Amino acid sequence: MKTLMSTNPLIPIFIEYRNTYSAVTAKDIGRLLSALKRPYRICGIDLTLYSTELDKFFKATKCPFPALESLALRNRHDRVLEIPATFLKGTNLHLRLRSLKLHPISLTSISRLLSSATALTDLSLKINSHNQVPDLLHLLSLLQGLPYLHRLHLDICCFIDYLGQLTEPKESFPLAKLTSFDYYGRRAFLDILTMGFETVSLQDVDIYLYDMIQTLPPIPHLPQFINDIREHYRAVQVVLRRDFFNFSLLAHVEDVDHHSPRFRLRASRFRDTDIRDWIMEITSMFSAKLSTLEELHIVFEVGQEEVIP
Repeated sequence: MKTLMSTNPLIPIFIEYRNTYSAVTAKDIGRLLSALKRPYRICGIDLTLYSTELDKFFKATKCPFPALESLALRNRHDRVLEIPATFLKGTNLHLRLRSLKLHPISLTSISRLLSSATALTDLSLKINSHNQVPDLLHLLSLLQGLPYLHRLHLDICCFIDYLGQLTEPKESFPLAKLTSFDYYGRRAFLDILTMGFETVSLQDVDIYLYDMIQTLPPIPHLPQFINDIREHYRAVQVVLRRDFFNFSLLAHVEDVDHHSPRFRLRASRFRDTDIRDWIMEITSMFSAKLSTLEELHIVFEVGQEEVIP
């Protein structure tokens, strides 16, 4: 480490620690803190640490990091990351930072960072909102301030049984360069997001709904969101299990196994539900796109004793 740190100051440093199977040693933390003393050379940080270790990391990052282009932070205890106001203090993030991944995080904690990182092209957030309904309109406004965003991954964790009447956006939030959107969460939040998004470049969509209800949850604004995608899908693939449903629209018939670009909707379901009801709901939801399809692939992933009607 001493040799590497004393080399040409123009050589960039990338810090990566994602070992989730063994304890972080004092020597590991020492090396991390040693590298952070050269912020002008650090172009990437990718860490999965415990809360106490992350506290030490944040204490060492109260200064500008002018070369930082990618940042990924994960809490090994899956606790919400608390981003202090002093983090990267004084850094002109809009000049460098292109990729940002924070798992898990609260919207209030991430607002300042997102407001500064205007050059982001890749954003991945696991939003932890166990005890309150997330402010999706605030999230949409933050995303609108990222004009170069190409890839967006949202994982919204909220286990409140009754969400109440969610506030619907009164205006659209343009994301002109967004080409890829991944979503994991409840259908009610997806409905608000698809109502607010205005995308003209979207090609690749992956949605996983974890609502455990008897029927495919209604998402009123999803059909229009699908129809607004300009990508011409040519094939459809349906994967059926007793407790899982996977529906994919594919752009290239010959690339069924490649899945890109695609529109994929996945959802868990109870084993005693009638899969035919799900097929009818899907047909209605995707009716406009289905009219241009050229090929259909149906995959049954069941055991020998399982039967799908």
